[in-house]
Amino acid sequence: MLRVLFKAVLWSVIAVLTLEICARVDDWISYGAPPLGLYDNSVLGAFDKLGQHGKPNSHYLKWKLNSLGFRGPELDPSATRILCIGSSETFGQYESEGHEWPRELERVLNEKTSTAGKYQIVNAGFAGETFPTSVLRMPARLALVKPKAVLLYPSLAHYLSVPAVRKTGPPPPPAKFRWRMQGRIETALKNDLPMWLQTWLRQRDIDSSQGKTPMFDSMPLEYQNEFAKDLETAIALSKDAGAEPVLITHANRFKDRVDPSEHFMLVSWHKFYPMLREDAFLSMEAAMNDVMRRVAREQGVPLIDAARAMPSGPRYFQDFVHFTDKGSAAFSEIVADKLTPQLIAQAPIVPAPSR
Repeated sequence: MLRVLFKAVLWSVIAVLTLEICARVDDWISYGAPPLGLYDNSVLGAFDKLGQHGKPNSHYLKWKLNSLGFRGPELDPSATRILCIGSSETFGQYESEGHEWPRELERVLNEKTSTAGKYQIVNAGFAGETFPTSVLRMPARLALVKPKAVLLYPSLAHYLSVPAVRKTGPPPPPAKFRWRMQGRIETALKNDLPMWLQTWLRQRDIDSSQGKTPMFDSMPLEYQNEFAKDLETAIALSKDAGAEPVLITHANRFKDRVDPSEHFMLVSWHKFYPMLREDAFLSMEAAMNDVMRRVAREQGVPLIDAARAMPSGPRYFQDFVHFTDKGSAAFSEIVADKLTPQLIAQAPIVPAPSR
């Protein structure tokens, strides 16, 4: 009996190690990842006193950062630059490589403004970065990029944890090891587990976390006021740097109502922010977008109302707020349509290149 048990354990260990070696070889061949050492999304980040930011010249799967730690190509000295500020919605999550909305916007703008010179959209968004942190980083980013305009597309739900998002401190200790096959198993489970079971597991996590933090029926007014102050600071910083600030309201998959067939995705959103009542997410987004509209009006700066203009549903959003390729293209067209007349009006006429 012991011999059988020993063989079973031995073969199990061999099987696990074989799968792990295959995963590492696959990463090496497909992405040029080092066979040894850590290779997950944490390799894209570095830490300073403000928290995590993009690590210069890092790459993981489809995500590649330039020498400034921004996703996308190096700065083009011949182009007029537009800086994008945001979180994972701007950094790019589910879109195909090169189809995150800043890259899509660059293509669309250069098609629409062919007689106004060349534009480069600089993607300073980073997954998980809160808008308060983005505002603190803006002086350095503005000095590096020297943009003509700054597009502000904040992730709104982060403000549900205002004390946490404003907290700075030492970085967490770096991970030393992670099974490469773990990510593949997680992806397979996400793709293959029945949706009702995934929703049940998420709801169980939400229920277990509630009671540990204050619960909100809406975005607290004091947090909305914090958001307004951050927007005003971002606007002032942009203007001081000689750039035109442009506010973009935040779009989501549901717009103004959640279809019963889409409830599973609302639960998925709720899992990230269990402190907010489930039926308050859309009113939270509406209230925060109203803050953006009010600040834009009071400050006299352009506002692109993507929240109202953006089509909703799974064709355009992979999850609750992150775009599909089609959604990224639609969002970019909305932004470009509002931005193009302003850019053309301000730019000298440059002959279009001959073909």
